[in-house]
Amino acid sequence: MDDVITSEVLEAAYGWLVKCRKVYPSSSDIWSFRQKWQQEKARLQEELVAGRYRVGLLSRVSRPDQDQIDLWSARDALVLKCLALVLSQRLPLSRRCFHIKGSGGRKRGGKAAVREVLQQLPRSRFVLKTDVKSYYASIEHDLLLDRLAEFIQDPRVLNLIRQYLKRTAECGGLFWEFEKGIALGCPLAR
Repeated sequence: MDDVITSEVLEAAYGWLVKCRKVYPSSSDIWSFRQKWQQEKARLQEELVAGRYRVGLLSRVSRPDQDQIDLWSARDALVLKCLALVLSQRLPLSRRCFHIKGSGGRKRGGKAAVREVLQQLPRSRFVLKTDVKSYYASIEHDLLLDRLAEFIQDPRVLNLIRQYLKRTAECGGLFWEFEKGIALGCPLAR
């Protein structure tokens, strides 16, 4: 947790949040959060160190294209981004992972994956591309937490991840509780 609450990590997450939500409507909580950033920063550090931080309800909102998304509060999005910044440096990652830029110490991405396949073609007769339908939506929370506990010893960090996984969304008095799957579009899921 000590790495998550450093000023450097909090400020990096704050910069990301401000950039992502710069076009949000005036009714969004980002604007009051920005006005009180210094007080919020101190309060967040205190709550996170003490293990008292609680992830709130997500708001289910309709986008202009009629899609519905679950939106984290500004505070929750910032905390999740802090976790993502720190955990991306701490958790092991296969050098065969191409979807995360810079993983394995080499330039990654779609082009790098294609280059790797082309390099292997002379030694292989077949190429198989697969995709698991609803993979992220079907991830079992307890299995994921058990696996993460092998690499994360701080119970406060695991508690935050558990809160992220076992989230609840609300819209107009209707509630959706998530018993499995991870929230896409969240900094922690990237």
